[in-house]
Amino acid sequence: MDIAHLKSMNKTIGAKQTLK
Repeated sequence: MDIAHLKSMNKTIGAKQTLK
């Protein structure tokens, strides 16, 4: 698993949830 990739995905998901 790529930790850096997971962290970037987490940021994107968090931003999307904040936009909602």
